[in-house]
Amino acid sequence: MNVKKDQHFLESKNLLLLEKNISNINEDDVIFEIGSGNGKLTEFLLEGNPKKVIGIEIDESMEKYLIKIKNKFQNKFEYKIGNGLEEIGKIKFNKLISNIPYSITEPLYNKIMELKIPFCVIIHGAHFFEMINDENSKWNYYVNSFYNLEKIIDIAGNAFNPPTKTMSVLVKLKLKDENRLSKKDRLIQKLFSKKDRNVKNVFIFSLVDFGKTKKEAKKIFNELDLKKEIEKNKFSNLSNENFLFIIKELLKELNVK
Repeated sequence: MNVKKDQHFLESKNLLLLEKNISNINEDDVIFEIGSGNGKLTEFLLEGNPKKVIGIEIDESMEKYLIKIKNKFQNKFEYKIGNGLEEIGKIKFNKLISNIPYSITEPLYNKIMELKIPFCVIIHGAHFFEMINDENSKWNYYVNSFYNLEKIIDIAGNAFNPPTKTMSVLVKLKLKDENRLSKKDRLIQKLFSKKDRNVKNVFIFSLVDFGKTKKEAKKIFNELDLKKEIEKNKFSNLSNENFLFIIKELLKELNVK
């Protein structure tokens, strides 16, 4: 294992079995696993008899474990030595099940929402889960607009080898039915899809998406009287405080609660 690569391997068979059980694996599932490591979770997933498990591991020294699993499960298992965040958009799968390096938590959640992955089971740091549940955090708006999120269990640092310094959580995410989204969820998803544009464009075109004319939307934006450095900033770079201000104004103008 390589601590420099943020590797902390889950040792508890009970927790690995729990991950497998809550994943409801069936014979049609193609599972994507980021950070296969020593393959302990990988084997549990394969024992659930999915169509296939595709593992990505960044550390070449772990390949010896993955070769053994490949020999055991043959065409049920594929693996690649590489970067999971770079590979995730190239592979077709319907479930993401991973004990991830905590350093990739935020970029991975961005990928999950961009790709609208139908089902995820992940172990990651408790701090990020707290951010998702903080009503003053933009992560709360983003993740909960796309997913029904459930915390399964808290996990202490000594469950890993080497132990982590912080608590972890096992979470399950199920993508919301697009046909049953609330107007608020649809608005937040639209904002997320435009997050790399500047604040002014995001605000105006979000209003246009929901029925305002461009002229009306510009007038509403100008009345906000935002500082120039804020309106020209990327929406994704907004502080939580400014994000919440923009969101509340959009919800008010669209009469959405």
